[in-house]
Amino acid sequence: MSAWLRSAWVDLLLSALVAAVEVAAIAPWLHLLAGMLGHPGATVPAPLGIALAGLVAFWSARGFLVSGWDIAAARLLSLGLWLALVIVWLGLAGAGLAAPLTLIDGLVSRDGAVYALLAVAGLAWWRGIALGVHPDPFPPGSARGLLERGVALLAVALIVAAATGGEAGRNALAAAATAVPVVLIGGLVAVAAAQERVVRARVREGGAGWIGAGAALAVGIVLLALLLAGVAGPDVWRQVLRPFLLVFEALATGLIWVMTAVAYLFFLALTPLIWLVRALAGEREQPQEGQSPGPPPLPEFQEQARNALPAFIGTALEILLIAGAIAVGVWLVLRTLRRFRPERTDQALDEVRESVWSRELALAQLRGWLQGLSAGRGGRRAGHYDLDTPPTSVREAYRHLLVLAARAGLPRRPTESPSDYAARAAEAWPSAGEPLADLTQRYQLARYADHETPTDLTHARAAWEALRERVGRRDDADE
Repeated sequence: MSAWLRSAWVDLLLSALVAAVEVAAIAPWLHLLAGMLGHPGATVPAPLGIALAGLVAFWSARGFLVSGWDIAAARLLSLGLWLALVIVWLGLAGAGLAAPLTLIDGLVSRDGAVYALLAVAGLAWWRGIALGVHPDPFPPGSARGLLERGVALLAVALIVAAATGGEAGRNALAAAATAVPVVLIGGLVAVAAAQERVVRARVREGGAGWIGAGAALAVGIVLLALLLAGVAGPDVWRQVLRPFLLVFEALATGLIWVMTAVAYLFFLALTPLIWLVRALAGEREQPQEGQSPGPPPLPEFQEQARNALPAFIGTALEILLIAGAIAVGVWLVLRTLRRFRPERTDQALDEVRESVWSRELALAQLRGWLQGLSAGRGGRRAGHYDLDTPPTSVREAYRHLLVLAARAGLPRRPTESPSDYAARAAEAWPSAGEPLADLTQRYQLARYADHETPTDLTHARAAWEALRERVGRRDDADE
């Protein structure tokens, strides 16, 4: 354990810094989003909990996948850890031992706080897994981009908070008072830690020189900024942001006028059609005195639209939307886990026999099945597979090879891996060893790593044509 800490302490520090900076950058936006949704005084999810969720997701993903865990088991354990983390989070937030029941009750009763917690925890978990499954989660330029994104997000949040005002704006500015130094110090230290990581990777040794210098520089910049802010007084930000607020108000006013003009033109364009429909229907209702013939107010329109549907349809739609959101979140996590790639693709590949959907293979199998049905009705043998059709994917090219080999008397055994089958086929067809090995390697990458490029397809087609020529020529010679 101590040896691992000595070798991985830079990665530990970088992961903690990335979590702190990214969470601090979005902390003011949580208050602004709560205000936009009509809950300006709502308690937003704790930034510390968001950061811990991302860290647990990051290190669990690296632990599961780098240690050679099965993909399906890694997915199941990752989802289980996320659910356990959400329950613990609810318990620490005040639910106590009744946190599982609180979670279920919040989902059923459509509690906004529970759904907000699930959304934030899900995004943090997805972000941690996205970094954890990457072979190099902290490339040299990532720390600099992290600092730039954090500063940009905070700058825009300050402008929006000052422009909107109200309780949500005040809460966002209060959160920014802590977020700004965290982003500056954490971002600069992350840049230094990334440089230290590069140095250690090159010379296999290193110290804390870059990190210490970066931390000292970051603290100095923050102290200087605090000193300047204290000398300038509390109204300095109002004066600095005043030009930005004027521009923002002008843009908002112009946008409102444009939207109003478009809506009015749309209403004028539909007025003759509405009059014609009413005339054909026999309606002669005239607008009341002082009443505009325009559309009803927005609240009245919403109430009419809501009452137009039966209650059970509205409930069913809400349930479908909730289930769809959960399914999308689970799909994002599973897709992110599937993106894991080995650092060296030229090393030996460990097979994981897992079914992966392929549209091209499914269409090819469906075409072969339909052709077999038509051949059976015409007196030809069933199960005919057309090898004259050019393969549209690497996996289809390998399918062509298996069909050709089976017809040549060398079928692949059910328990035989592609590598073992390639070795046995190379012994039977010595002249086909090179294209056979190339097609097998590209098939393994496409089948088990979900990695296929146009170049791979071109080489797979060339290997298939070479195999077809050599194996077919050998069969003709044997006959």
